[in-house]
Amino acid sequence: NVGEFLKFLPGVEVEYVDGISRGPRVGGLDQQYVGVTMDGASVASADAFVAYGSTLNGAAGSQSRSVGFEQMSINSIESIEVSRTLSPDMEANSPAGSINMRTRRAFDRKGRRVDWSFSAGFNTPDAANFGQTRGWDDNLHRQWRPNYQLDYSDVFLNQRLGLRLSVSSSSIRSEQQYVTHTYNKTTVAPS
Repeated sequence: NVGEFLKFLPGVEVEYVDGISRGPRVGGLDQQYVGVTMDGASVASADAFVAYGSTLNGAAGSQSRSVGFEQMSINSIESIEVSRTLSPDMEANSPAGSINMRTRRAFDRKGRRVDWSFSAGFNTPDAANFGQTRGWDDNLHRQWRPNYQLDYSDVFLNQRLGLRLSVSSSSIRSEQQYVTHTYNKTTVAPS
C-alpha cells in the first residue's frame, strides 16, 4: 500500500497496526494532523477501525480524522508530494503538512503500453519452510503467496480518449494474536 512507500521518505513516519501500515506522521505530529489528498481533493477517512472494544492508539478510527492507507493501492499512484508546511492555496486543517497523491493517467504515457510483474511474498519465519503449515482454519496451506500486477494504457481518438486498466493481487501472510472473551451469564443468587 501507499504507506509502505511513504515510510522511506525523510521526515515521514508510518503507524502500524497488526503489521499493516495505516497512517502517516509528518514532523512528529500525530497522523490526524496530516492532510491526505488525491489529485488535490481531500480523502475522506472511511475507517472505523476498532479492535478489542476500543479505538487503537494512533490508528485511524472512529475518534480520529486520520486516513488509513491499508485500502489504497500504490499501483494507481503516479507520484506523491509531501509538503511539510502549508502554502496559502492549501486548507488550514493540516498543521503537520499534507500528502498529495497524483493518480496515473493514460495521457501521461505515449502510445500503447503493457506492464506486468510477478513475485512471491512471505514473512521471515516462512522463508525456511517451503512446505505447508497449519493455517487459520487448521488446514495445511503454503505460506509463500503469489503476487501479480498487469497494467494496460493507451490513448485513442487523436489524444482525446485515454484508457488505463490495471489488475493486481498482493497477499502476504501475517501472524496475529487474537483474544476472544467469553462471559458466563448464569445468574447467581445473592448470598
